[in-house]
Amino acid sequence: MKAQNISQIRKAYLFFAISVISTAFLGVLSIFCFINTATAELELIGSKTREYDKINAYQIELVGRMDTLYNYMQMLNTSEKINDVLLLNMISNKKMNYLNSLDKLPKEDSYLFRKIGNQINVFLNVDDSIRQLIIEEDLVKSDLIRCIEDNKQLARKLSIGGILNE
Repeated sequence: MKAQNISQIRKAYLFFAISVISTAFLGVLSIFCFINTATAELELIGSKTREYDKINAYQIELVGRMDTLYNYMQMLNTSEKINDVLLLNMISNKKMNYLNSLDKLPKEDSYLFRKIGNQINVFLNVDDSIRQLIIEEDLVKSDLIRCIEDNKQLARKLSIGGILNE
């Protein structure tokens, strides 16, 4: 007993088989393309991560250099035991090495470091101005104290001599 529409059934089976095979092929092709794209993206992310890590490590090194430079600048004029001329020379050398090392980074990654490095002379000038003002203030204080003492002694001498100071 054969079905009367056997040719239509065979066509339907053939259509179904081709549809299943093409769907499976399309699914495998989609997964293959996804894996290739994901692998390429992971490689790109890995290379960018290594690049960013290298820049970040170098920026951390620059922060350490700037901290050292700042600490040396803080030591200026703090003690008689410190040779300020030698310390200024060392600060100048470290500043130049710092500015030269900024060339290893792209400009957009070292903008703030360049700006701070270029302002070191301003910091030193302000520090020197403050030091000079402190010295001048100490001189004025000592002059004022001396004048007050002289005034007190003169007032005593005048009161002892019979002339009262009003």
